[in-house]
Formats: sequence, C-alpha cells, structure tokens
Amino acid sequence: MFYYEQMFNTALSGIMSAGLMSTILTVAYGILLASLLFSAYEAWTKGGDVRALGVAGVKYLALGALFMNDGVVYERVFRDVIEAFNQISHTMAGAGPTDVFNAWRNDLFAYGATTGTFLNLVTAGMPALLSALLLLIAMIFYPVAYALFAVFYSLYGTILFVTGPLVLALMPSFGLGSLARRYAINVMIFA
Repeated sequence: MFYYEQMFNTALSGIMSAGLMSTILTVAYGILLASLLFSAYEAWTKGGDVRALGVAGVKYLALGALFMNDGVVYERVFRDVIEAFNQISHTMAGAGPTDVFNAWRNDLFAYGATTGTFLNLVTAGMPALLSALLLLIAMIFYPVAYALFAVFYSLYGTILFVTGPLVLALMPSFGLGSLARRYAINVMIFA
C-alpha cells in the first residue's frame, strides 16, 4: 500500500469514527428534500412535465438509498471507487503490496553504497561535483515532495468525502444537478 493511501484511509476512518457524517447527512437529507421540491416546481413550470418529475423522483430515491444507514453505504461506495483506482495504480507501478516510498528509500541506500558519484569528486573535478550536488538535491527533494503530496492528497480526498452528501443532494434538481455531476467528475479525477 502506498503511503498516501495509508494516510487517506486513516483520515477517512477518523472522520467516520468522530460522528461527523451523521450531522452532514442530516443536512444532506434536508437539501435532498428541498432539491426534490424544487425539481417538482421546475417540472410544473415546464407545463407539468411528468417525465421530469419521475426522473427527479428516481434520483431522490437513489440518493436516499446511498445515504441510508448513517452513511455506511456512501462510505462503502466512496471507498470502493477509490480502491478500484488504487488497484490500477498498483498494477501500473508494479508495486504490488509494497510501498513505493520504502522501495525508493532502499534503492537510495543501495545506490549510495555502490555508485561512484561521490568518489568521482576526488578525480573528476567539476562534472563530478555537479553530479553529486544534483544527487544530494534529489535525495532531499523527493521525500519532501512525496510527503507533501500525501498530505494534499488526503486533504483533497477528505474534503470530497465530507462534502459529497451535501453536493450530491442537489442532483434531483435540474438547475443545480450539474454541480453534482461536476462533483462526481472530480471524485473520478481524484481517484
């Protein structure tokens, strides 16, 4: 498992154990009901469009089923979507169950022990100095960049997770439903 996956799963577990989602889901239920009523009004203004009202009703029922059991279904769906993309990233990286960061650290120690870059400083002069300097910068920059990526990845993911019910509750409304579609696109981009 990648380090950023571990950090993100820890953050999601903390959110679920803190009881924050029950409050958010209560607000989301209110938004969902108002959104359904607004979509009924929109159907009425379109001349009594029964099809539009039926579509809004189906969306309302689907979202109600998604939010049921105090957000357990929503959490499971969110985690499964993220996990599906994580499996793809594991396959692409060839990492399997190991962490890329730990593999990089082990490779760094092995490379530092076997390379002649630092020994070339004695004989090669300026090119060896430049090579050694760039290697030291990379040794420092990569772990810092990876840690920052893990923090920002977890932050963005938790924001998407927590605001998800609030934004998805707008889906039955025809005017505001585009926000819910954009949210779903952002979840896929994040994953």
